[in-house]
Amino acid sequence: MARRRAFLDGRAGTSEDWLDRCERAAARVAAGKKFLVVDGVGFPAVGSVCGTSNAAVAARLRAPVVVVAKSGVGGAVDAVDLAATYFEHAGVPVLGCVLNNAPAEGFYARDAVLGPLSAHFATSRRALYG
Repeated sequence: MARRRAFLDGRAGTSEDWLDRCERAAARVAAGKKFLVVDGVGFPAVGSVCGTSNAAVAARLRAPVVVVAKSGVGGAVDAVDLAATYFEHAGVPVLGCVLNNAPAEGFYARDAVLGPLSAHFATSRRALYG
């Protein structure tokens, strides 16, 4: 909490300073590698209060994203469409989505939801990775 307040009080640099630090850190970690996977936290707008949202960082890194959603149908569609809209508005390409924590059996089982989700995402330009 102290850092966030320090930022808001103008004592921790600017959003650009923090995005520059993210870019340098990613470049340092990626050096000599074929690709780098960066894990965001929460949802696309996390960090917006400091101008360093997941979407802002992805845009600065020129990194496409894969959205991770909970299993189900309606909730997954809503979450992915909302997240993708936010990322795309920031100029960040969305490659697709991954369903997380799908149960093996029951109403929300992976096999029960893949058909309806695949049909939805086929018409929304988003790929689904089950």
